[in-house]
This record gives sequence, C-alpha cells and structure tokens, in this order.
Amino acid sequence: MAEIEERRLVEELAQESIEQEARRLAEEDAQRRLAAEEAQRTREDDMLSSLASEQLAREADRYVPVIRDKVRQFWVRPPATGRDLATVVSVRLIPGGDVVPNSVRVVQSSGNTAFDQSVVAAINQASPLPVPSGPVFERFREFNFTFRP
Repeated sequence: MAEIEERRLVEELAQESIEQEARRLAEEDAQRRLAAEEAQRTREDDMLSSLASEQLAREADRYVPVIRDKVRQFWVRPPATGRDLATVVSVRLIPGGDVVPNSVRVVQSSGNTAFDQSVVAAINQASPLPVPSGPVFERFREFNFTFRP
C-alpha cells in the first residue's frame, strides 16, 4: 500500500512538473507572439509615418516654385550682376505667409553682396508668401530658400 501511495505521489509530481513546463512553454510562446506583434505594429507605424512625411514633403515641394515666382516679381537685378548667380537665404514665416521682420538672412552667399541683398529685399517685399496652411505650413515656418534669377 505504501508502495502504491509512493508511486502515485511520484506520478503526481511528474504530472505537476509536466504541467508546469507546459505552462512555462505556453507563456514563452505567448510572449514571443506578443513581441512579434508589437514589432509588426512598430514597422507598420514607421511605414505610415514615413509615408505621411513623404506626402507632406511632396505637398510642400509644390509651393516652392510658387514662392520663387512671387519673389521674382519683386526682385530687381542689381547692375553688373551675372545670370549664373545663386544665393541661399533662411526665411522665417508666421502662419499666413508673412515674413517675420528682420528674419531673412543669407546662409550661402552668391559672392556678390548686391545680388544677395537684392534677394533679401525681394523676399521682404513679396511678403506674405504663398504657403499652405495646416501641418504642411510647419515646413515653411523656417526654411532655406535658394534663389536663382
């Protein structure tokens, strides 16, 4: 009788050990699945964010030629300046496209001070610049603008 009881006890312990191992494996499997699902969600979120950012950039890029055209309307070519000059200016805007006073500054000079200053003056005179509203505007809050005649 004691032998039967001992065997039953050993079998119960073995069964309990097997059940614990099965629970541990199931828990590990569930954690791996959760980690894989989270990684997949992160990849999807990253892709959606990237697509949204690309879409905003494309929409913003549509405004650059319009801004350039408006600035050209106010630009006066200084005497004795070549046609191959280009200057890069930093421009700060407020919503609606108004240029922040005294915010236009030369970032990369053309090498011709008169040309550079004529571009700064044209941008200030062209204010307000045609910019989008909403989230796309943020790309124009402060941006670098390359001007070529």
